[in-house]
Amino acid sequence: MKKFILIVLLLIPFVVDAACDNEKHYNNMSNSKYITYDNNYSEGNKTFEVTLYAISDNMTVKYNNRTYPIENNSTTISGIREGTKMNIEIYADDGCSAVRNIYIDEPYYNEYYGKDVCKGYEKILTGCSSQFTKSKVTLEYIQKSISNYLDTIESEEEPEEVAPEPTLLDKVIDFMLNWGIKIILFLATSLISTLVYTKKFDKLKHGI
Repeated sequence: MKKFILIVLLLIPFVVDAACDNEKHYNNMSNSKYITYDNNYSEGNKTFEVTLYAISDNMTVKYNNRTYPIENNSTTISGIREGTKMNIEIYADDGCSAVRNIYIDEPYYNEYYGKDVCKGYEKILTGCSSQFTKSKVTLEYIQKSISNYLDTIESEEEPEEVAPEPTLLDKVIDFMLNWGIKIILFLATSLISTLVYTKKFDKLKHGI
């Protein structure tokens, strides 16, 4: 009896593989490419609703281990929370694995979009520019973003310090610092040269 059970268990993988019709599976995969979907948000219950279209009659839709009924080649998955990462599996009657996986990352609804707190910042701040965002937008985040933006604007608009107009005394001091020493050296050099020349001239004049 134990040997019989062991043989049965060993044969199960082959039975499963034999049930999968590969040719049919590839055809189903090709047909599943025509499946489209709409993703809508309900402000009333604050959830998303995904509706799939163009589902073939031989296909089934599974999400979170639940099979959804197909009516008129369409089905709807509702009550999806914000930020949910969805993996919708499409199966067919070929006995194989899923013919397609549809991945949807649900965004977060931005309740402050278009409100007074965002007025004037729609084209400036990320938290005010879109109704749906990749992360949750809070009032604190909006206020902090506005505060940071205003601080940046103020620092950019700070006027440069203008140097005061120099007085006459400042100009005299500046002139003396820049030219006074040069003038004194020039006069001293000229005076010494004149004295030396005069002394030599006197010696020549008196025959010394």
